[in-house]
Amino acid sequence: MKSDWSQKKIERKVLKNKRVFENYLELIKTETDILKKLTIAKTAAKFAVSESTGYFRSSVLENTFTDYAKLHDLKSYDIQYIPNSFLHVMTQAYNTGGHTRVVERWITHSPSSQKHSIVLLNQNDVPYPSEYFEEITGSRNGLCIQYNEELTDLERALSLRQLGMEYEFIVLHIHMDDPTALIAFGTEKFTRPVIFFNHADHLFWLGVSIADKVADLRTITSISKQRRGIINPYMLGVPSDSTYTHPEEKHNISDLAIPEGKKVILTSGSPHKYSMFFNQSLSEILIELTQMRSDVFCLVIGPSRDEKQWKDAWKKSSGNVNAIGYVDYNKGYLNYISRADLVIDSWPMGGGTSLIDALSLSKPVLSLKSPLGQFDYLLQSLSYCTDKSELITKTLRVLDDEKFAKAVVDDCYQHFCRDHSIDAWVEKVNYLVALTPKEHKVKILDERDDINIIDELCLLNCSLYSGSKTKKYLTSLLQLLSSLTGMSDRQIIQYIKIHFNWVYRSVVKII
Repeated sequence: MKSDWSQKKIERKVLKNKRVFENYLELIKTETDILKKLTIAKTAAKFAVSESTGYFRSSVLENTFTDYAKLHDLKSYDIQYIPNSFLHVMTQAYNTGGHTRVVERWITHSPSSQKHSIVLLNQNDVPYPSEYFEEITGSRNGLCIQYNEELTDLERALSLRQLGMEYEFIVLHIHMDDPTALIAFGTEKFTRPVIFFNHADHLFWLGVSIADKVADLRTITSISKQRRGIINPYMLGVPSDSTYTHPEEKHNISDLAIPEGKKVILTSGSPHKYSMFFNQSLSEILIELTQMRSDVFCLVIGPSRDEKQWKDAWKKSSGNVNAIGYVDYNKGYLNYISRADLVIDSWPMGGGTSLIDALSLSKPVLSLKSPLGQFDYLLQSLSYCTDKSELITKTLRVLDDEKFAKAVVDDCYQHFCRDHSIDAWVEKVNYLVALTPKEHKVKILDERDDINIIDELCLLNCSLYSGSKTKKYLTSLLQLLSSLTGMSDRQIIQYIKIHFNWVYRSVVKII
């Protein structure tokens, strides 16, 4: 753990973020020009997602976008929808990670009689499996639609509203700070029910006011009710990939860059999921394991040895902690899991589909307690470890005791199947659809209900995300203000200096 001073330093950082965010909100409330108001709201949303503020929703931001939505209409709302049709709305899709896999699996395991389409709002030049998207949507009578990056926010939102009227259900898989859906569906003239897939429960996000039903990933550690005021969220979870339940292909160990005769521990996730938190990291635990046992080799997928943490881990472990970077899901990722003797969850931020893929391949998994919370099935199984000591003890038992390893697999898999097997997933999706209201309603949120509590979750969010997107965020702020106000960068910086001195000092550094 870091010293108390360091913890207090993080607390002060979150308090400072809170004040900056609340200054944004006050500026929105006093601004009369709608375009300027929207610009500030978009910037505030980006800030709340990237910089921990203690807030997980904002009525001021949501109402700003839904008020704007009500000012604009389609030429006609007399559009008939196709029964049993679903429009999956994504800001962006990716070749790696679990976010896109959920959409793929939702569609792949849906009845062939249904229609499923995907619309990508701001894909731009980000690579994604376009051919596969076209294949799976085509197999379900649908389309893969990608919006032109040149569209304005309003043009994109109204196009989405028009498109959405053709479907019986809208399913949002959007980025946390993307206001497009709020502008598209922020009016009750749009009548189709909206399901919000809550893939980032631990972060601030936009969409509470337009969600007719929220599909959660978990219940035990979910903050939907307590921090967002969401009534009756439904625990949908993440679907497994049943295709790989019984792999038959034998893989050549040398092809996977794994030393022969080693016990293989694998962990995978985005690099930020392994950030240091209060002077603790999973990399140090892996180093300790390789120092305790000469026959242990730790393979890390996602992070790279170019990063200092993993370069140090490589050196301290004499090459037995090897971070190899990203591996595309459809280009060998499952081969690595097949070779592993144990899969350990990323920490301090746990994974989602990575562990589910491991269980689908009958691999034992272990997960260390995190302030961000974990899936229900992990918390209730032998896989859950309350501290570092338990994680190390269980790791060694899994590697040495086949009966215990099998017990871990069987117990976790039993809990997992209850929540995440394809059969359970299909049944739960059907139940979710049945629970979803048949007509869309827009909630007018009350600022008095916006809860702000600075706890360990907020501190970890600050540790994971704070500053990582500062330059991008500030550059975006300048571009937005410049395009909407016509002011020069110098005028904008003076404007920021008046209202947000902390932001001003940061802007000066990057220009």
